[in-house]
Amino acid sequence: MTNSKVLRQSANSGLAASIHIDEVMSYLNQLQRI
Repeated sequence: MTNSKVLRQSANSGLAASIHIDEVMSYLNQLQRI
């Protein structure tokens, strides 16, 4: 396994984590509006 492959996988997982955090934050904001 090459280093670039590992870096790409970690970057993809980091991107997915940040997207998930955005979804959770927007969900919490919707709860506060109710």
